[in-house]
Amino acid sequence: MQRKIQVINVQKMETMKNVSLLILTLLIAFNYGCDEELVYDAIEEANPVIESFEPTSGSYGDEITIKGDHLGSANMIYFGDSLATIKYRISNNEVVAKLEKGSVSGYITVSNTVGSVSSASEFTVVYAVPTIADFTDQQVLPNSVFKIEGDNLEVVYDVYFGSSKANIVEKTDDFFLVEVPFFEEDEEPANVSLSYNNNGILEQVQSIGKISLYRILPSFSVIPNQGVTGSEIVFEGENLTLIDEMLFNGQSASFTVNDDGTELVVILGEDLFSVSASEVTVKASYFGGTQEEMLSESFEVVVPTVNYYSGIKLNSGC
Repeated sequence: MQRKIQVINVQKMETMKNVSLLILTLLIAFNYGCDEELVYDAIEEANPVIESFEPTSGSYGDEITIKGDHLGSANMIYFGDSLATIKYRISNNEVVAKLEKGSVSGYITVSNTVGSVSSASEFTVVYAVPTIADFTDQQVLPNSVFKIEGDNLEVVYDVYFGSSKANIVEKTDDFFLVEVPFFEEDEEPANVSLSYNNNGILEQVQSIGKISLYRILPSFSVIPNQGVTGSEIVFEGENLTLIDEMLFNGQSASFTVNDDGTELVVILGEDLFSVSASEVTVKASYFGGTQEEMLSESFEVVVPTVNYYSGIKLNSGC
């Protein structure tokens, strides 16, 4: 009976030992997966040494393992002239760097507080070429939001419609949302072009589909010729929702437009003008500031004045 109890106790001890080892293994694995500062060796401050790196070529976002000595204290890593992200410091002999957008081919340079060293051979950056998904020829309004789909769009710097640069509203790896710029009629129909970095050289790819503009213009039928600062003045017309700015002597005034685009109300802020009465120019700007229309060259702005009188006694009734 006593021997049986001893056997059971030994089995329990072995089980507890195995459980402890399992927990320790899981903790080590968890720390390895979550901690990007994985330096287990004592870090000796000295000039870094690069013995090898792999792979020897890669694209934006790839991780490159660099091996050598005194790498655990690395604070900067360059691929050519491009700064990389230090992703993991595995040990004093191994570090992992991530290629960033715009990286160029060249020698790998590792620096720490003591000094720096460059690799004996060059790293080759392989550049992804963006592509634009086919779309049918279409007409769009200037300043409207247009969706561009494709592949490898993360390497794109700028988007053009013809020769006019578009404002990028949203960007992901597989689509763009851009504001369609105004471009001249002689460029219609225009290709959509994407500019990207090809080993330090900006190149472009073009869409097969082409874009034309709905050339709907704002028009004014009622233009006031006078206004008092601090008050509202009303302009009437058609397509006034296309207006981006109302400019009084070049200064932008606040305004609102009704839903059908037939009425535009300007608030003449008191900070726009400093003289008691003046004639100013009034312009309407639209299509992202690329087009302006002169509405008045002699709009009269009246600034109310306050008169102060002295020597007047008020009868208080007492």
